[in-house]
Amino acid sequence: MNTKTTRITPEQLTAQFAFCDRIAAYWQQHGRTPTAYVETYGCQQNEADSEKLRGYLVQSGYQIVHDAEGADVVVMNTCAIREHAEQRVFGNLGALTHTKRRHPEQKIFLCGCMAGETKVSDRIQKSYPHVDGVFSTHHLWQFPEILWKVLSGKKRQFYIADEPGSIAEGIPQVRDSQLKAWVSIMYGCNNFCTYCIVPYVRGRERSRQPEEILDECRRLIEGGAKEITLLGQNVNSYGKDLEAGMDFADLLAAIASLPGDFLVRFMTSHPRDASTKLFDTMAKYPKIAKQLHLPFQSGSSRVLKAMNRHYDRLTYLDEVLYAKSVMPDLVLTSDVIVGFPGESEEEFEETISLIQQVHYDSLFTFIFSPRPGTPAAQMDDPTPKEEKNRRFDRLCAVQNAISEEIHSQYIGKALRCLVDGRDKDLLTARTEGGRLVRFAGSDEWIGTYRNLTITGATTWSLTANDTISAFVQESGLDITQYEAYCFGYPEIADEILECLLQGSKRATTGLKCLYDIENEPLPQIGEYSVILDSHGLPRCITQITKIEITKFRDITEEYAYIEGEGDKSLNYWRNAHREVFTRECREDFHMDFSEDMECVCEHFDVVYSR
Repeated sequence: MNTKTTRITPEQLTAQFAFCDRIAAYWQQHGRTPTAYVETYGCQQNEADSEKLRGYLVQSGYQIVHDAEGADVVVMNTCAIREHAEQRVFGNLGALTHTKRRHPEQKIFLCGCMAGETKVSDRIQKSYPHVDGVFSTHHLWQFPEILWKVLSGKKRQFYIADEPGSIAEGIPQVRDSQLKAWVSIMYGCNNFCTYCIVPYVRGRERSRQPEEILDECRRLIEGGAKEITLLGQNVNSYGKDLEAGMDFADLLAAIASLPGDFLVRFMTSHPRDASTKLFDTMAKYPKIAKQLHLPFQSGSSRVLKAMNRHYDRLTYLDEVLYAKSVMPDLVLTSDVIVGFPGESEEEFEETISLIQQVHYDSLFTFIFSPRPGTPAAQMDDPTPKEEKNRRFDRLCAVQNAISEEIHSQYIGKALRCLVDGRDKDLLTARTEGGRLVRFAGSDEWIGTYRNLTITGATTWSLTANDTISAFVQESGLDITQYEAYCFGYPEIADEILECLLQGSKRATTGLKCLYDIENEPLPQIGEYSVILDSHGLPRCITQITKIEITKFRDITEEYAYIEGEGDKSLNYWRNAHREVFTRECREDFHMDFSEDMECVCEHFDVVYSR
């Protein structure tokens, strides 16, 4: 295995863009717009890679379509983590013989992790003559070159040499969503778990420069992204190969300090490199989702050693207990393998007991799948398949009961959720912890945060009502009155009304006034109020009149305004206040949200109490 890291130069990337131009000119000469279909298998890293493949294709003049039938180019971006995934790819690849028979000029490519396995490329060469090209993850940056060679009539292309792991900045991307974004922060893996093929097909760990990552995140946020998920085979190892003096926790903090209304998530973590610093950073920054995917794989220390996981059961439990202690509302998920070679019934029961002790929100569960070329594939495995299936079913039953129990505890809670789509008759949203929520509502809400009151729960998802809509309906509030209350700012209407619903019984619109008092003198109240969001964190610190809201009556009877600096207050309501608070004030704040909800804010010389 080549362990070096190659950083692709701007000149090398420019050469690839020149191939894009040649391809676009080729199709212009043919007088039509070509189409391309990219099919993705496997993990989120593959999804991110497919965005780059689509980016190259669009720059080459292709229109992206959602079906292989009739497409001029078909790219299958593959996964090698399990045997079932590979067999599925081979089956679908074989089916493409029919589409190519109907469309003889169709060009078919296979890439991704499977392409990095010698046995796969050999099989493609011998048994799949309709495939025009194969290239491994190390050669993704050369896709325009490979495509051009095929289009210009050269023989089948196989870019599968054991090249150094590369990092290429500046490859165009066509993302599936403008709302949620994948951002790769590193590639490869150094852990060499005995069951895992990833280090052999994706290479050793190599980190992107922090400034490149931060620039990408800034562009995404400015483009409207509400969730950014940082990707890596082991994100906790980020920066170890750099001299930037920035580890993963530092990178998270830097991203969470960027301006904008968004959440940052990450996956996947390895317990070997997880640290109290990481958990403290997650707890400190409101923009870091309180969600952690921390694979444990087995509850048996002996099995963990055989897996080469570099931690034992007690070490893992200590990490989880600390993470939960600093983030009481943490949503914790994990991976587990059933039937690893040599696993005894007693060791399997250790896995069950760990699941029961930790109480995961959900698990990704797998039966051991031997991968040729890994040490575990050579281990004695006397446990019959039927027994592994029995253990798997028992483990799933235990976890499903836990998931259902945890989900039932959400009922009655009001949660700020990001609406991300529609599933038949219902909208779908995600909680900060990544839990799926379904509720009735308007498509106009997709891409926005809504305050949802959870009304029901199953093992896999939650159901809810929109809190604001329910309040307006139950109160009999005329919608035109509600819109007037929002003073012509519909984009922040819900946030304004949510403040009225806060337990503090204090309200500010974040506007100069509910009606025009621009020419009237403003009273000198000299009092500050802290508006708390659903997480108990300050959303707006501003000087306002003291108004007790006992119920929502005629809006002209109950109004709030801030004293001066209207532009600044409006910026607060456009969420800039969250950045100001985090960036400038957090170091100087001592916050103790006790039963009395008292907050001493030394920076503003503020004393607030319920």
